[in-house]
Amino acid sequence: MKRILLFILLFFCAGSSSAQLNSWRWQNPLPVGNYLRAVQMRSLNTVYVCGDAGTFMRSSDGAQTWDIQTNILKIRSNFNALNFTDDNYGMCCGDSGRVIKTTDGGSTWQILKTNTINKLNSIVVVDKNIAVIVTLGGAILRTIDGGNTWATIPIEGNLALYSVRMFRPDLLTITGYGGAFRISTDQGMTWLQKKTNLGNTFYNSNFTDVNNGTLIGDNGIILRTSDGGNTWATTQIPTGASFNVVDGKDPNILAIAGDHGTILFTTDGGVTWQQSYIGTADPVKGLSFFDKLTGIAVGRNGMVLRTSDGGVSWIFMPHKAYTDVMHGVAFPKGDTLNGIAVGNSGAILRTSNGGKVWTLGTSSITANLNGVAFLDAGSAIAVGEFGTIILSTDAGATWTSLNSGTSQTLYSVSFFSPYSGIVVGDKATILTTNSSGLFWTTRHPTPPTKTEFFTGVSAPDSLHAYICGELLVYKSTDGGISWNKTQGDSSRGQSISFADSNHGGFVFDDKYGRGYTRCTSDGGITFDSVYPGTMNNLFGICFSDRMHATVVGAYGYIAHSTDGGRSWFDQISNTGNNLNAVAFGTVNAGNAVGNHGNIMRITSDDKLAVKQISASGSPQPVLDPCYPNPASGIANISFYLPHGGFTAIKIYSTDGKEIAVIASGFMQKGEQKTRFDISKFASGSYLIKLDFERVSVSQKLTVVR
Repeated sequence: MKRILLFILLFFCAGSSSAQLNSWRWQNPLPVGNYLRAVQMRSLNTVYVCGDAGTFMRSSDGAQTWDIQTNILKIRSNFNALNFTDDNYGMCCGDSGRVIKTTDGGSTWQILKTNTINKLNSIVVVDKNIAVIVTLGGAILRTIDGGNTWATIPIEGNLALYSVRMFRPDLLTITGYGGAFRISTDQGMTWLQKKTNLGNTFYNSNFTDVNNGTLIGDNGIILRTSDGGNTWATTQIPTGASFNVVDGKDPNILAIAGDHGTILFTTDGGVTWQQSYIGTADPVKGLSFFDKLTGIAVGRNGMVLRTSDGGVSWIFMPHKAYTDVMHGVAFPKGDTLNGIAVGNSGAILRTSNGGKVWTLGTSSITANLNGVAFLDAGSAIAVGEFGTIILSTDAGATWTSLNSGTSQTLYSVSFFSPYSGIVVGDKATILTTNSSGLFWTTRHPTPPTKTEFFTGVSAPDSLHAYICGELLVYKSTDGGISWNKTQGDSSRGQSISFADSNHGGFVFDDKYGRGYTRCTSDGGITFDSVYPGTMNNLFGICFSDRMHATVVGAYGYIAHSTDGGRSWFDQISNTGNNLNAVAFGTVNAGNAVGNHGNIMRITSDDKLAVKQISASGSPQPVLDPCYPNPASGIANISFYLPHGGFTAIKIYSTDGKEIAVIASGFMQKGEQKTRFDISKFASGSYLIKLDFERVSVSQKLTVVR
């Protein structure tokens, strides 16, 4: 079995147009839009950041540009904290007991075993042997061998611990729930409880020497001590926000970051505090100062801020991005450069260079916009709440309101010529136009309905159009004049897309909230229902041609098909935020948009499916594609185990039901092969799943008769 390097660097500079094949890259916000939860400023130039969806970022120019990694070692867990002893050696910790270590500044990583699945909230790395972690479950983990093994340090109580800080090797502090505050002077071996006389939760601490320190926590509480925590002075700031982190390198100059975009600063050692206004209500989670004046703060929606005056003022790096919900995106057919995305509160973003730059347009519309479509290369129509329909004739630069004749919420729009198009919405609303939107005619489905809401429409040519909705799928063969129910019934249809009159499909959720696709190659006479293998909702679908299709959904899920929707391959989305819509100008270039202003882009050849990758000695299992595939008799299955352990290989149907167990039990490290007789299986798509310890990987198998 051919092996290639498991860890593929996803590095690229913010604003760069380069991208890895099969991997989606950020276009808005920049440098990423994932929640950033921790930062360490090691010098005026070197900055490290970690966050959700396995995100790690490194800057060598003081946060101007970034090298970015997401989904490190295929870990989608959130990273909550990091700590580096020098520019090369450091660790990150996060959810589900995840800890990773690097010895080359984050270029490569090693997974460390902690023997816990608890959420790891904070970490300090004392040196290349000793590190300390605190957990949400109230445990203190300590290693003395570089993370190979971890011991639990016993302390009284079982209360959640939120931070561990090191101010010098012989001064470590811990803060947590119920007023918890502890000090260690022996590199974390023992911990002395210091009374705060408050029951508040304390999220962070900062000491400038052994005597002078600050605690911060919920309800705007600030405690200051000048005698090593024996006595405390209490201040409560009426911001309505909880404070998340405090930092500073001077006894008099400190900053505090918290929820609702709160950043406070003091220049008199905490006697008085003033608030910095950063222009956002997003929580600020991470804060790190290199010297008394220069610091970096990070938070939700990929926020990165820098101060050069001790926290008095902050600037966005590289800029303040649009971070509200995006609902729709469109590119003219055959065009990879000019695009429009729409979202909440009348937001319209446009690009003329393939998304290297998205410009937030100005509009008098305040209603949420749900869908957008191009009429031709320069004209577009967007639709939204309260019957809103707006027209642009200059590629989205300016917009004019049109009279839709309805007050219903409109969800989707599709044009098959510069003049003729269809809009759908609440209460079975169907509107058609043959005048580029100047005049609209109301149409009615057969059988008639007044309660159903239509969420998606696709008109691939002048005669054929399809609608999906709450209960049914409708088809028109006369340009949208009349509509009849097809055989593709579903519940909660979200989005629909057709490449031509015969090839297309829609996405919907089953009663358990799992996303499915239902695709056709005969114009809706029959639909094949396929379970892509995700437990997430699916919100958007796009057929870029009759064979290539992409679906997007909750928690950043993206999958691609190269066989018209009969099978799907997961792609690396590099985001953990919901994605609501996807559009391809050509089969080689597409964009997805979603919550928190997410705009993602992929550019590649026709090999869009993600391949399983690994290396000998990797801590992750690998399941190779089945051979042959499609198969009719014997299927050959090859996989790799990084070490010995309990392993199960099972086959599932597309609706998630377990069909067969191929193998189950303890297996040795290395490459493994097995064969399985599928001659009694019905034709269709199946999911082969490998479970190894807490990791699962899967491949699709098509059975033909």
